[in-house]
Amino acid sequence: MAHEHDEFVARFEEQAARLLAWLRLHAGGLSGGDKDAEDFLSEVFELAWRSFARFEDRGPDSFYRWLLAIARGVLSARRKYLRANGRDRVVPVRSGSDSDAPGPEPADSSSGPPRKARRHETVDRIHAMLQRLGREEREVLTLYYLEAIALSGIAERLGIPRATAFDRLHAALAGAKSVLGDQDANLSSSD
Repeated sequence: MAHEHDEFVARFEEQAARLLAWLRLHAGGLSGGDKDAEDFLSEVFELAWRSFARFEDRGPDSFYRWLLAIARGVLSARRKYLRANGRDRVVPVRSGSDSDAPGPEPADSSSGPPRKARRHETVDRIHAMLQRLGREEREVLTLYYLEAIALSGIAERLGIPRATAFDRLHAALAGAKSVLGDQDANLSSSD
């Protein structure tokens, strides 16, 4: 059991920054800011851990896609709850004082404050980079890296040629490197 837990935590931590960025992008209107996105991430962690024994590894991105499915369910449940309680028009709060407010620490903080700080800094830089990209480049980059959709699927979904999706992805990567620097934007497209 301990080995299984360690494996799960290691795999989850590899995907946490990517998943938190996805939650920040898709939880708009459901949350009161970044703290809520982190709460959603914690909920995904808990639900994923409870069902990890049923996870089937089907390739390099299957764990992330599985986590995305759980995250979509978490956001869907939140939307249903807000609608049922007449509070489906929540406006996100982006105040610096809210994000700096102290909150309760999780019972098991084995990743430690320095690692969490680096993860938050990385997520903040990725979020800022996404905001600086053009809409088309941001859309393709988000679909490719955060939703793990292949270029052919992106092209089909957007109604554009695959070559155009490829060009937009590479333009987005160039933009990412200009904002994040070469080391942080070490992204590749093997599609």
